[in-house]
Amino acid sequence: MAETSSLDKNATELYEVRQSDDIEREAEAAHHIDRKDIHVSAHAELYREALERYPTDDSIDRVAEKKLVRKLDWRIIPLLGVCYFFYYVDKTTLSYAAIYGVKEDLNLKGDDYSWLSSICTSFDRLLRWSTAHMLTLISHISLLWMVSMGELHTTLRNNDQVSLIVEQAIPSNLIMQRLPPAYYLGFNIFMWGALLMCEAAARKFAGLAALRVLSGAFEAIADPAFMLFVSTYYRQEQQPSRISAYYLWNGIGVAGGGLIGYGIGNIEGALASWRYEFIIVGAFCAAWGIIMWFALPNSPTTFWGFSHEEKLLMIARVRSNQTGVEQNRVNWGQIREAFLDYKTHLFLFFGFIANIPNGGISNFSTLVIQGLGYDELGTSLLGIPQGVIIVIWIVLGAVANHFAPKNSRTLVAGAFMLPTIAGGLGFLLAPDDAYVGRLICFYMTGSYQASFIMTLSLITSNVGGQSKKMIVSGIIWFGACVGNIASPFFYKEDEAPNYTEGIGSLLAANIIELLMCIVFRFVFAWENKRKEKQRAALRENGREIQASNETAFSDMTDKENPNPEPDDPKETDADWLN
Repeated sequence: MAETSSLDKNATELYEVRQSDDIEREAEAAHHIDRKDIHVSAHAELYREALERYPTDDSIDRVAEKKLVRKLDWRIIPLLGVCYFFYYVDKTTLSYAAIYGVKEDLNLKGDDYSWLSSICTSFDRLLRWSTAHMLTLISHISLLWMVSMGELHTTLRNNDQVSLIVEQAIPSNLIMQRLPPAYYLGFNIFMWGALLMCEAAARKFAGLAALRVLSGAFEAIADPAFMLFVSTYYRQEQQPSRISAYYLWNGIGVAGGGLIGYGIGNIEGALASWRYEFIIVGAFCAAWGIIMWFALPNSPTTFWGFSHEEKLLMIARVRSNQTGVEQNRVNWGQIREAFLDYKTHLFLFFGFIANIPNGGISNFSTLVIQGLGYDELGTSLLGIPQGVIIVIWIVLGAVANHFAPKNSRTLVAGAFMLPTIAGGLGFLLAPDDAYVGRLICFYMTGSYQASFIMTLSLITSNVGGQSKKMIVSGIIWFGACVGNIASPFFYKEDEAPNYTEGIGSLLAANIIELLMCIVFRFVFAWENKRKEKQRAALRENGREIQASNETAFSDMTDKENPNPEPDDPKETDADWLN
């Protein structure tokens, strides 16, 4: 009886309170003369017109939609993909710098290299978890003061919680909610590239560490922003393949890093080879930030290059997502719900565990390969097949998810953990002189990337409410970065070149990640049953709920909205990477 009462109360809130949702309030503000209010009203009117033109999903012309999706694919995915290429090449710059003399030139001792590997990831939390740019600026000034006073090295060694200085503050994801996302992302990518170029001028550990702190802060917004773009412009069933499409540039970045590393290794210039690595990669990255500023959309309503009719279709076709509409107002109730939702903490833990392997492989892969008996240039070239294999794993994951039965995404994700577990075991157990076999086992460990992508798509598909979505997407990346911070310290210099503890940490984390996939399956099965009970109670009260206009763009969370069904709806052949 108590459960039914709760469901009735939820239904009442849905139809009586939520009738005055954000879109309705925006439309009523049209009479205000303030320019911001006029803009918001025009924005709301376009959403209203879209729902009037296409009142149901059946009213959408599938041929026109397919054409629109293809156009969106060409306008959005390559921009995110190339940025992701630089995102991962950046991760490998330090790795290739290690084999081209950065340790000797900067006189790195002990775990200095591990700190440099972690610090960029560590401090990018500083921006993502800052209350505002002012707090970030203050922290940066403090950091530079420590560098000038020669105190940074000691501070880093003595305070392994330095990355969590402001962990109770508001994520910068909410800043992105308040600002045009394309402009905010483009600016951050540009600054990230500019600071990467500056790293070439480093003369000692403290200087390079400080620059990696700053570049990491600007880099922080990239992954959550990419997830926001995918969830805004694609149906739930299309999101896994689109995330895979830009994420596979991760593998291209690994291969590209190998080519760049090989080319730079042959440069005979006035500077050390590793300095050219930072200059070249940083310059391209900064230039791409400028392109993203102008080319990415800030909103479906202002996406240049699309006709009015295409914008209406663009809006109406994502009605079935039931995850709300773009909002530039922070909803503190949604933030509270996000932190109290047990699934948020599961995503946090998953992000941490899934990225313990990534942090080590990103920064120590060249040293592991070099330890198998290859010289500097040979090590660079052997990074190319590693990247190609990662691309293959990601494509196979997207294909497997496409053809798998409905609500089996977690099973597919778990299956792709098996090759990486086998590769880790093989690398540890194979004889030290089995160079080719151990290299193949090392390449096999890349399959975890496909699993992580499918788990990311669970957030874009199943988290409703703009503020809640921004928090949860930030949370999983917070966990991911903590995993990346911890990982390099498992790769101890005295264990080179086998790095037994490092590969062991990869293996243990992957086994836990496999178990987490099973946990997610039971969680979403339970959530499905809960939603069905909620809908049944509404039907008994004569309030039949469909995936309708009342809830589609009302900025309701997944808990408030009885319509969305957790896990993954199936995409049709026409939907899959048109």
